[in-house]
Amino acid sequence: MDAEPIVYFARAVDGRRREIVLDEGRAIAAEVASSGMRLLDPVAEWDTRVPGDATDDPVQADLRLLHTADGVLMDMTVPGHQYIGCICELTYAHLWQLPSVVWVADTGLEQRMWLRHHATVIVRKQSEAIDTLAALLGGPFATGD
Repeated sequence: MDAEPIVYFARAVDGRRREIVLDEGRAIAAEVASSGMRLLDPVAEWDTRVPGDATDDPVQADLRLLHTADGVLMDMTVPGHQYIGCICELTYAHLWQLPSVVWVADTGLEQRMWLRHHATVIVRKQSEAIDTLAALLGGPFATGD
């Protein structure tokens, strides 16, 4: 892979404060950048959409972004969250053969057979997820000097 890989970031959004969700995205973007990859945060992209644009159905817009990614990083660490959107994104990523790494902390989600089927790798820690995805995408990547 010649250019820095683009990583689509999926995580719990529904029922959570937008500021917290965006802060999480910025923190993950910095970690991903330090691994030589670029984060694509669909939540941050929501602010760039043109209101009333008929082609900008939110789900279709996120799927267009997902389709431009080289891999998926997914945070499924919020206990009891439904993760409906994340699971849909994971299914598309699987169908499009995008490597997807999910981190679950101590939620027990790694036991779910449908998650195991669709995720390329499931880990417990964020740092492990980023390192694993970088390796799946052919890393390590130069961080530019």
